[in-house]
Amino acid sequence: MLNATKLIAAPFIFCLAVASCFADGMWRQLIDHPEAWPETSSTGMFTFAMITGVKSGWLDEEIYGPAARKAWLALAGYIDQNADIRYRRVSG
Repeated sequence: MLNATKLIAAPFIFCLAVASCFADGMWRQLIDHPEAWPETSSTGMFTFAMITGVKSGWLDEEIYGPAARKAWLALAGYIDQNADIRYRRVSG
């Protein structure tokens, strides 16, 4: 019998693997176009999903732990002093 959890998780894990390859840690508005602009909402959702997956034992910590950290740190650069998310990185 086919493991339903693995079947459902396969596309999700593929998306995380593709997206975790971006050098700056941000997902893109078009996931398979690195030249597309960085997208904060998808970065936040995928980062949460990776952290949850690692904590639950569904994702390999050695692979997805560093990717989640890189994404979290990149996303933090878009949060201003009022805890609002901006469309462009907040400097200083």
